[in-house]
Amino acid sequence: MTYLSYQSTSFVLIMNKPSLRNWLIDRPSASPESLIVRCLRERGVLSASQITHITGLARSTVSTALNGLRKSGMVIESSAHNDGARGIGRPAAT
Repeated sequence: MTYLSYQSTSFVLIMNKPSLRNWLIDRPSASPESLIVRCLRERGVLSASQITHITGLARSTVSTALNGLRKSGMVIESSAHNDGARGIGRPAAT
């Protein structure tokens, strides 16, 4: 699974590879949802602002696309502290 950190929440990509491939094939490659899913698949954990920067999409477009991905069951929203969500960078020393 891929985790997307969105401010203090994270989104979990829940489709397996064949389902993800079919989902991407059914959508135009330049659709905001496709760009976000590809970005998550390639880069892993990202904030919404990072997605905005990487894809060049407007913040409102990213927000709308993430809402659509949640409604479709493609991503599940959860707290960033739960579900083993990973952050960017080196882990803290223990």
